Amino acid sequence: MTININAMTGQLTVSPTEPVGTFLAIKVTALGNSAIFDTRTIQVIADPNGIASIAITSGPSAVKKGATGAYAATLTRNNGTTAPATGAAWSFADGTNTTAAGSTINASTGVLSVAAGETAGRAWAQSSAPPSQ
Repeated sequence: MTININAMTGQLTVSPTEPVGTFLAIKVTALGNSAIFDTRTIQVIADPNGIASIAITSGPSAVKKGATGAYAATLTRNNGTTAPATGAAWSFADGTNTTAAGSTINASTGVLSVAAGETAGRAWAQSSAPPSQ
């Protein structure tokens, strides 16, 4: 459990790694008289703007040798809203951005360029978004 309460302001800061659903008991005590106090139980909830999932939502399912295909992804936030995944990181499923034959996927735009000499029967692309998105 990692929490911090600023003694001067009463500002509670909960670590982003604190498990959702955890209950935290906090207490305030009057200076000079420990018999005067109050307590409250706080539940840790998910950041409503945090990312729940990301999905590739557009782009061709097949791209010819020597051609390109553009892909896009959509974020679903913890509050259920969706947004375009701008700032997502694109790669092939093995984490690289270039195949042995020279096909590439642009890490920031999601544009796939299939090399004329590509021999892979299938290339898997993936997208991930930073937590701040």
